[in-house]
Amino acid sequence: MISKIRKLRERTGLIKIFYNIGWQFFDKVIRMALSLIVGIWVARYLGPSNFGILNYGIAFIALFMPFSTAGLDTVLVREIIKNPSDTKYLLGASFYLKIIFGITSYILSITISYLLNPDNYLENLTVAILGIGLITQAFDTIEYYLQSKLNVKLSVIAKTSAFILVAGLRVVFILNESPLIYFICAGAIELLIATLFLVIINRGPYNISTWKWSSIHGSKLLKDSWPLILSSFAIMIYMRIDQIMINQMLGNSSVGIYSAAVRVSEVFYFIPMTISNSIFPKLVQLKNASKELFAKRLSQFFILMTWVSICIALSVTVFADNIIAILYGPNFSESAKILSIQTWAGIFVFLGVAGGQYLMIENLTKYAFYQTVTGAVVNVGLNLILIPAYGIIGSSIATVIAYSCSAVFSNAFFSKTRIVFFMQLNSFNFLKYLK
Repeated sequence: MISKIRKLRERTGLIKIFYNIGWQFFDKVIRMALSLIVGIWVARYLGPSNFGILNYGIAFIALFMPFSTAGLDTVLVREIIKNPSDTKYLLGASFYLKIIFGITSYILSITISYLLNPDNYLENLTVAILGIGLITQAFDTIEYYLQSKLNVKLSVIAKTSAFILVAGLRVVFILNESPLIYFICAGAIELLIATLFLVIINRGPYNISTWKWSSIHGSKLLKDSWPLILSSFAIMIYMRIDQIMINQMLGNSSVGIYSAAVRVSEVFYFIPMTISNSIFPKLVQLKNASKELFAKRLSQFFILMTWVSICIALSVTVFADNIIAILYGPNFSESAKILSIQTWAGIFVFLGVAGGQYLMIENLTKYAFYQTVTGAVVNVGLNLILIPAYGIIGSSIATVIAYSCSAVFSNAFFSKTRIVFFMQLNSFNFLKYLK
């Protein structure tokens, strides 16, 4: 009888996981489709130079995102699952900490942008407008609360609706031949609408009015999340510093060419995040219930990540010229070479996401920091060498190497993460797990 109940609960849990995966895939597919249609239309309309300015601003703000979120998101999900009776205090602590960190990050981003480019008014204005997202990130606390309950439907509806509305607005701007500043403002408008929708839909017992500040819970969250703040910052350095360095060394047009390829290669990054966000709560439960089943599911997770990413990389490499020609046109033809290289970084992104889930469950988040610092240092160092020698192609090579060092090879250097390294290597031999 107990065995039947356990199987029923496991089946119900799996149904919830697939339900959430379905909704998140729906969100990402809609975003991917509209990005490929509207986003590429915007790129064609703006041209490499203006498109480069827009993407420079996005990349610059991305460097400050880890500080604005304070690394709290995944920790918050874990703590709500473990201590559901403390939910209103955990949500309150997370929200107010994010507000403080967000405002601080916004001020820093504007200040540093001006110091780097004191005479470039348009670039500084782009950073100031897009930087609003550093503050609105605080309201994503609602999204992660829903994720902890395996109920992402509402947050998907809110954010997807905002995305669709602003995608339509961008089309209007194109048809009216609007200047660059309109497209920059569109990014901030989307964030504000999404925030409003999130607040409106969260009408349950833990709506925003019920959240309470708690210094005890705030201290606990920060204690566990500080390695993730530094780790996320390092991630953003090796994901976005290339575009900033290209801007400084080669100019906005090169940023535009490079960004076009990066946007295509990163379209697929929603896949590991969607799967892991839905599976993470279940893995946390299995860790305490059955170590054997936990190990089995974790191995299957790594295999899935590895082979999905390999299939994507092979397909994109073969059709890179056609993809760029169809999507961006002749002005972006140089992007094809970048795309055929950049897409192979995806394998390490997929494996890094899988490994990160293990580190979070085992509370080994400080090692995530060591890994990403390694990747950031490698990326910056190689960019300094390869961009002057090989231009934007050199930056793509640097990115792939940096991702591999951070996501996979750095795990081999620490005894507590070596198990992740071997799981990542074994995942290439999927036949082993079919026996």
